[in-house]
Amino acid sequence: MTRITTISEFLLEAGTEYRIVDMGRAFRLLDNQAFLNIETAAAPAPLPRQQMMWLGILFWNKSLSSQHYIWFIKLPLDERGNVITAQRDQFLSIVVEALGTELLNDDSEKSLPDNPFLFTPNQAQLADFNSFAKKRLGLPPGQFYNDAKNYIARPDLHDWQIIAVQGLSDVVFNLNLDHNAKHIEQNFASYDQVVQHSLLASMENTALPEALSQFLFQQLKAARPEEKIFNHLLRALTHFDGLTELRANLKVILEQSLSTADTLIVIAGRHWQLLEDYPFLTAYMQEAARLDLLPALYSDLVQIPGLRDIMLQRLRDPERSELLAKGINQLFGRSN
Repeated sequence: MTRITTISEFLLEAGTEYRIVDMGRAFRLLDNQAFLNIETAAAPAPLPRQQMMWLGILFWNKSLSSQHYIWFIKLPLDERGNVITAQRDQFLSIVVEALGTELLNDDSEKSLPDNPFLFTPNQAQLADFNSFAKKRLGLPPGQFYNDAKNYIARPDLHDWQIIAVQGLSDVVFNLNLDHNAKHIEQNFASYDQVVQHSLLASMENTALPEALSQFLFQQLKAARPEEKIFNHLLRALTHFDGLTELRANLKVILEQSLSTADTLIVIAGRHWQLLEDYPFLTAYMQEAARLDLLPALYSDLVQIPGLRDIMLQRLRDPERSELLAKGINQLFGRSN
């Protein structure tokens, strides 16, 4: 047998079908060929975080079992955002030693031993990934869905405290069922704040219907930046198509120095595409400097391949305010 050199080859050799989800900055499904290019360092990780690529790997073999398995792994990246292949090889050796190459020949647990390449998502991320996986596999929502969708439809008749986080995730990933999207638009203001925040957090991990996206954007425009709901709404709009409108709205907040540290962090984590606009990037970096966040945010954003050039351009541009110049000096000081 040919020596297995990649995670992709391992999953194929084991006879599995698999899906790769980039979890670094909300959920984004990766094409299998694209993942192979990334893990062989032929292409950089598209959305790195903390110099890691964060992945959810869903795999199964329907001819052997109805069971589906999930691994959550993080692959270290070099300074150019490429996977460090020696680290990937180390992960593979752990997998092969623990499980062998005949991965799905029985129904035994396919868990891996503790190792530095594994991570455990928080409860909300686990619920979202479970809903994401079921949706991708064409499976119905789980046992907690009915309580959640009933509350979403008639919050005046149901107790929100009996609703499981998993149920709310299932509602968000099944907005096309049971008029869920319409019910959220109609009843959002009546939901308990805990439910509002949970729904909005799940929405960052899936594309939303246009009407619901526009509703949330109007809610964002009406909210004040210092309100908790503002950043929850901003996260929910992760896959929003109206980037021009969103950028214009946020640019006013940045230029008026009304943004909070959490808003800047959400923009970096979920709306980094907005920073491809040079004037917006300038306003963003100005606010980051004002809030003493420039070194941390810059070092995170410059690792994103789509932003690297414009981030470096902004750094070298002599046209800068005194505040931004001070922040850039701090950045260089911290880098040395």
